Amino acid sequence: MKLIFTETLPFPPSVNDYWHKSVVKNKNANAWNMQSNFNWSGKAGKNKQHKVKVYLSKKAIVFHSAVADIISKKGSIRTCKGDLIAEVVLFPKDNRRRDIDNICKALFDSLVKTRVIADDSQIKQVTIVMGEIFKGGSCDIKLYEVDNFQKPRKKG
Repeated sequence: MKLIFTETLPFPPSVNDYWHKSVVKNKNANAWNMQSNFNWSGKAGKNKQHKVKVYLSKKAIVFHSAVADIISKKGSIRTCKGDLIAEVVLFPKDNRRRDIDNICKALFDSLVKTRVIADDSQIKQVTIVMGEIFKGGSCDIKLYEVDNFQKPRKKG
């Protein structure tokens, strides 16, 4: 196991704040008929009257931009293409309740966007720890490259 990347990054937005959805209405659609033709799949309904558009939230864009600024200051980074183990320590800005599993989507996506890793599917194991409150919030991440990741086997 070889440490290939370590950095302190801003506190990532929750997956609950990562995407926004909006309804794109067909101007020829009847208002009373909207519910029957609306679905959350992002596809138009039966008569193709309405469609859901999904896009990154402002919080997600600001986070990705901040991570890109930090990574660019490191200079040239070799994009890792092998299996990885990630260790993440989160330092929230306040004591609000947070689901620890909602944090990694934005973090790992930003590592892909900045070409630290080729794809977030490379991460085979994650350890996430919620640290103490830190003014402004932050996130420490370490990535380890693993030559032969041993996948656990299901017993039975």
